[in-house]
Amino acid sequence: MEVLTTRIPEDLLKDIQQIEKDERSERAEVVRKLLDTAVQEWKMTKGTQDDIRRTMDCQARGQVCRNELPRDSGEDDRPRRRLGPSAEGLEGRP
Repeated sequence: MEVLTTRIPEDLLKDIQQIEKDERSERAEVVRKLLDTAVQEWKMTKGTQDDIRRTMDCQARGQVCRNELPRDSGEDDRPRRRLGPSAEGLEGRP
């Protein structure tokens, strides 16, 4: 693991100290978890923004983009859930 040193505002430190007490964890563990959560959230937000940008670029070129169906296609664009072998053929069983 790498060492990260940073300065933080006092009110943020107090929040971290409260989490330490509530979670009965050491500061390093609390900060790692908080950073991990923030980075995952950032990645999801960035990914969504990138997807929107790609779709808009595609539409501007008059193309049908990945995960996009023409509005009048009559197709259902919701994700499909595939049943595994254990769920097949269960219809009609008591």
